[in-house]
Order: sequence, then structure tokens, then C-alpha cells
Amino acid sequence: MDMSVKPYKGIVVGCGKIGALLERDEKRPRPRTHASTLIANPKTELSAFVDVNGENLKKAGALFPDVPTYTDLQTCLAATKPDIVIVATNPTSHAPIIEACTDAGVLMIIGEKPIAYSMEDARRIQSAIEKSGSTFVLNYQRRFFPLFRSARERLAAGVLGAVREVVCLYDNGLFNNGWHAIDTVLFLLGGTAVSATGEVNEKNTTHLEGDANIESTLLMENGTKITLQSFDQKVSPIHELRLFGEKGELHIRDFGYTFDWGTSVEREEISMTSGALDEVIGAYEDKRDAVSGIQNGIETLAVLEALKESAARGGERVQVQY
Repeated sequence: MDMSVKPYKGIVVGCGKIGALLERDEKRPRPRTHASTLIANPKTELSAFVDVNGENLKKAGALFPDVPTYTDLQTCLAATKPDIVIVATNPTSHAPIIEACTDAGVLMIIGEKPIAYSMEDARRIQSAIEKSGSTFVLNYQRRFFPLFRSARERLAAGVLGAVREVVCLYDNGLFNNGWHAIDTVLFLLGGTAVSATGEVNEKNTTHLEGDANIESTLLMENGTKITLQSFDQKVSPIHELRLFGEKGELHIRDFGYTFDWGTSVEREEISMTSGALDEVIGAYEDKRDAVSGIQNGIETLAVLEALKESAARGGERVQVQY
């Protein structure tokens, strides 16, 4: 970056794990958090933390000394006038936070997944982004990974022939981690899901409050069947996809770092946060749509709402309503 050009000022709202605290995790590829990503990227600087949780704010301050901290978002927005806001809070707070950012004229916004827990909140976010013209990126990290982008192209070119079935293994709640699996499959295959069946796995109790582990089946418009199976994160943490086609199989394992095509294996460990920052800057500067944003966030939410409704109806098949 031209040193005569001032870096974009970025703030992190929500100082939990992905916001700042996973910086201690030596197993994660660097940069490990949104905070360190803002520091590492030559186009940005970390200007402030915001969190209503004083303990998390204190921990973040210890990990990243000399970074101003705020307990009130409006005060921080007025004082720092950020170019980029990264929203890493509970999904129930995403809509009002993003609305406050767009009202303040923030140029670029990154939201952690899921976009929201309700379609009503998702539409609020969509309206705020469209009215403001802010660039918005939803951090479905795997849409930014080179191996996933390459696999999408290879699948579209027919390397596996028609993909008949996809098996997804996930943990720690449908909305928390199962969402990743669904968004990834929709990204890799294209198209949309048309119907869903789901049933709560009562024996698997490791999940966030109110976010059950649901065993489910989705049908795509082209007939591809997608099944999701949950695992107990405390016993066997997992995120894997297996795609079965007419000509072969693709096994994506190690949380998306390893791609086994049967005849070849590719592996790349990559940051879970840097891709979203690169994407939001690129989309803003190039005046283009983001690879992951409002649209795929709403599409995936529609699938999850159908699965949740199906589970509430005892496994009855439900049409996905977009």
C-alpha cells in the first residue's frame, strides 16, 4: 500500500472468541482473530474495541495493548469514525448494530455468521445496507478459501459428473456450525434447496443455548440430496463434507483445510478471518458485489428456518421459503 495513503480505520464490535480472544490459540493459522487481521493487513489498522461485556473487553485489551476500548457503540462511532466495522456479537444483536453503523456512514461492514436468527432481522439488515450503500461481507470463510473456489470451478466443469449426494458432518448447533456446512454446499454446487426434513438429536446436548443439533435432509432443485449429521463437539469436534458424484468423490476434511479427490490430495491451512477483510476491501474498492453477503446469508437462513420448522413438526417435510 502507498504509505502516503492513510489506512482504513477498523473497529471490532464483540470481543469474544473470533473477535479477539482466540489469539491465544496456537493451533489456529495466523491471523487468528478479527483484531489481529486488522493489524496484519497493510491497508487497515485496529482503532478500537467495543463490547458491553466488561470482562471480555478487559481480556481483549490485555491481548492488544494501547487499543481504545468502549462499552457503547455510538460513543465509539462518534469518536473514531471508522471506515470498517466488524460485528462479532450474538446474532440477535446484528440488526441494530449494523443499522447504527449504516446510519453513521460506515463504508464497510463485516458480519459474523449467521446473519441473524430470524428472517425479520435479516431483512432489516438487508434494508439498512441497501439504503446506505455500505459494502457488506458475511464471514462464511470458506467462500474465500482458494481450495473451495477451485473446487467450485472443477465441480461446475463436471469433474465428478452429476453430484447425487452430499454428506455433511458438523457439531455445536445447527445455526452455529451447521450453517457453515449448508452455505458451503450451496456455494460449491450452486442452485437452491427446495425442501427440508429435520429431527433434533436429543442425545447430543453440546450446543449453544437454544441452538439444537438437528439431523436433517435437504433436497436441491436438481435432485441432489444433502444430509447433515451432528456430532458432540466435546467428544469429536468435526466439520467435514463428502460429495458423491457419478465419476468419483470429493472428501473435504480437517475443517476445510484438506481436499481429497481420490486421485490427488490438496491441503492449505488458512486464516479464518483474513479472507473477509480482504473481500470487503476488494468489493468496496472495485465497486462489486461480495462473494459472501446479504443474499447467500438470507438463502441459508431460509434453509435453516425450514429445518427448524420440520423438527418442530416431528420431521415433517417442509418447503424452503425464500
